[in-house]
Amino acid sequence: MQQVPQNLEERNYDGQMCVHLAAIGGHVDILRHLVWFGANINARDGKGGRTAMHYAVEYGIQKVAKFLLEECLVGPRAVQLEMPTYAGYTAYQLAACNGSALTVELADKGALRRNMPEDEESDSDFSDEEMYGISSDNYFSSHRLNGEPIDIRA
Repeated sequence: MQQVPQNLEERNYDGQMCVHLAAIGGHVDILRHLVWFGANINARDGKGGRTAMHYAVEYGIQKVAKFLLEECLVGPRAVQLEMPTYAGYTAYQLAACNGSALTVELADKGALRRNMPEDEESDSDFSDEEMYGISSDNYFSSHRLNGEPIDIRA
């Protein structure tokens, strides 16, 4: 029997790897096998910097979070509870934001109890209407094809 080489770090078009998809789907057994075969449990997705733990907490997938907290906290590839997303949120902060009971479990396993970062001033003080001269009510009414208005209402 010929063995097919596997790349456990391959990304899909959303920048997600096997560990992210298994976590999102709630597939603990698959996630366990991925970890056994060397997949990086702390791999960040390409868009938001989320790890499997971030997905489990954000989507409220208790069984994946429990697996990560109970079986993946020791060893050289242990889950890192303080890894932030690209926006700077840890798993604990996401759980606290969602009002999840996972905050207690995360804190019991060593996650720092941090408040959400203060909202910084947005990139712009202008609304879309002010910036682009459009309103959400008639945004599509200004589009034209060959000089004639386009009616795209269903």
